[in-house]
Amino acid sequence: MPIARGSQDRRATTLTFRNEMRRALTAGDVQTAEALAPKVLQQIEAGILQRQFLGADIYNAYDALGRGAFQRGDYEGAARFLLEAASKTTGGPNLNISGTNLTLARWLLDKGYGNAVIQFLTTCKSFWKSPVVDQWIAEIRGGQKPSFLPNVRYPS
Repeated sequence: MPIARGSQDRRATTLTFRNEMRRALTAGDVQTAEALAPKVLQQIEAGILQRQFLGADIYNAYDALGRGAFQRGDYEGAARFLLEAASKTTGGPNLNISGTNLTLARWLLDKGYGNAVIQFLTTCKSFWKSPVVDQWIAEIRGGQKPSFLPNVRYPS
């Protein structure tokens, strides 16, 4: 059964939003990523994005919103978006194996938001089964700041 032209156009636009948001995050262009995140979330709610990437798309959109809040000095807002990134994602092939980008978590940890980062990491354990997550939680509880490598990706 052929796909209707309007459906193809809508899907292409959606993929453009998602791909541009990802590129912006990778390049450290938080302003662009944050502007695209609500569009990606709307498309997710509409059920347009591919299911296999859904978890990563949800995570990345909330991560972009959190980084934007952080850069404006809204650390509480950034912490809320970080927690939403972990609690609203469905996981996925890459998230379940390699985990999440922890750049925002690192930034928040550096600003004294250790409890929020612990809550975030604890939530991530629902899809990310790596023992390193428990190690990081223990380090933070012990007053340390783990490097989160290789999951901190700059520039951002």
